[in-house]
Amino acid sequence: MKKLFGILFSMLAAVILLPGAVSAAGNEAKIGDTEYVTLLAAVNAAEDGDTITLIENVALTLPVKINKSLTIDLGGFTVSRSNYSFDVYDELTLKNGTVQLNYSTAAESRASIWLREDAKLTVAEDVTVQAIKNNEPGWAIGLYSDVDGATLIFNGTIKGEGGITVNGKVTTNNTIQINNGAKIETEGSAFYQAGNATTTIGAATLTSGTTAVEVRAGTLTLDGATLTTTGQFSEKPNGNGLTTTGVALAVSQHTTNQPINVTVNSGSLTGEKAFYEADLQDDEASSEFVTLSLAGGNYNGAVASVNHTEFVSGGIFNQPVEAAYVIPDSTVANRTSGDTTTYFIGTPTTVAANLADTKAGDAIEVTQGDLELAALPGDVTVKNTGEGTVTANGETATAEGVTTVAPAEPETDPISPPTGDAFNPVVWAIVTGLAAILFGATLYQSRKQRR
Repeated sequence: MKKLFGILFSMLAAVILLPGAVSAAGNEAKIGDTEYVTLLAAVNAAEDGDTITLIENVALTLPVKINKSLTIDLGGFTVSRSNYSFDVYDELTLKNGTVQLNYSTAAESRASIWLREDAKLTVAEDVTVQAIKNNEPGWAIGLYSDVDGATLIFNGTIKGEGGITVNGKVTTNNTIQINNGAKIETEGSAFYQAGNATTTIGAATLTSGTTAVEVRAGTLTLDGATLTTTGQFSEKPNGNGLTTTGVALAVSQHTTNQPINVTVNSGSLTGEKAFYEADLQDDEASSEFVTLSLAGGNYNGAVASVNHTEFVSGGIFNQPVEAAYVIPDSTVANRTSGDTTTYFIGTPTTVAANLADTKAGDAIEVTQGDLELAALPGDVTVKNTGEGTVTANGETATAEGVTTVAPAEPETDPISPPTGDAFNPVVWAIVTGLAAILFGATLYQSRKQRR
């Protein structure tokens, strides 16, 4: 019996010494080795720069106000609430876990995390923020209506009903970075910018059942983003929300008439309308505050603007782009391969590079600008229906077209001596003499071995 009690005592001691076994049941978070009954208590006890780590799932009854610089390691767990979970007034870094909004009609506000004036939120790549639609739609992250000087750096994943919503006053200085690798997959809008902010979206993926990105104020730059919408196109005036569906990137002036600057450098935009600009609030003067630049990217869907012209300088399109939208000094061409026609806009160099994979049997038409196409395969028809100069493998293309002949392969004769200025008889004699000596030595060794 004593031996049995000894074994049980040893097992109990081993369990006590296991990492994490000292955690008291029901405690939600810790700072270092000190545990707290609730996450809210841990935040209240924390000092500037502390890291709080969750030790179990947390269902909040009150929001957590962040008024000091903190890192919250979610520890692989989930923080959830039927209203907003975090109210950020200072700096907060979230990593390793999930923040979830289970929205109901009783909720005061419809975002899981709110940023306030001068707040900074960094969401790590291993964090998922989710707004689950119950009776009303909700957002994962929002910048509050009176926010100024806020910064959002997003590297993680958003799922559920709505993605990121940016509100704000006319004179604000908010900054949004949606970085490479981030993913936003929502039923509603993935990103909605109604307030003034400067936003950059890198090589992130934003997929929406309505409109992937709608900009109604501020500055937006796309540098490699993939925007996709599965919705059908529609539009309507709205002073407090989205005005479009079925658009990958929409630009729609707000009732606040704030300046809007949108630039697409690169990326992929897919939707019934890949890009669409309109002023649906019936204030024609407000469109003067809008600046557009499509300088690159792949567009799978229509490109259209109600109020603007001469804003497309580059890109690859699966539908023709109206000539009025194209900047005059750009080169415009299309290529038909089988049943598929693709349209190219850019400098002569970029368009030629995009056409470098042309195959025999393809047909190219240049409708604007100059273009020099070299090293095309044979049996490619090239037409020039614009006013620029177009050549194909050295031949001048006209409106009637020219059919290419593959460039001849250069003939080489490795044993012929060089000619002209490159010929040096002394060097040639030395080289051929050494070759003869080497050949003779090899022949002698071969005969010697046979003896």
